[in-house]
Amino acid sequence: TMKHIVAFMHTSVVNITVELLQDKSDGEAVVTLVGPGDVWFGVGFGAGTMCLHSQGDECPDGGPYAIIVAGKGPEAVTERKLDDHGPGFVLRASVKVRSDSTEHGTRTVVLTRPLRGLTPHHFTFDLQSPSVPFITAKGKSMTFAQHIG
Repeated sequence: TMKHIVAFMHTSVVNITVELLQDKSDGEAVVTLVGPGDVWFGVGFGAGTMCLHSQGDECPDGGPYAIIVAGKGPEAVTERKLDDHGPGFVLRASVKVRSDSTEHGTRTVVLTRPLRGLTPHHFTFDLQSPSVPFITAKGKSMTFAQHIG
């Protein structure tokens, strides 16, 4: 098994650890998200802004692939293809929640998913990449809506 840590990122919104594991030709990403326990939070991979590829004032490709943690229970974690400054749409699930706990107001969610994106809208993790651009956000309640940070 080859293990490669791509990122450990700390922002004022959410902490993210991405660990890539590869066996043979396929592998998995282990994504640990640490954020507030009382509101939704998320991370978008592959972009430093809400627009993947801006062309002048336009954003023809929309926003990045994102993992959103909102609410409780088995439906708490969703994957989305974001719009440029919009919620976008829910993608078919490729993540598996390994653990989800809240302690002292901090929520920690550990996920696994294939390195290769399930569809072109899902992010593909690259073992050769030295870093992964990302964005983070959090809401004002447990319901996914416009972010406040």
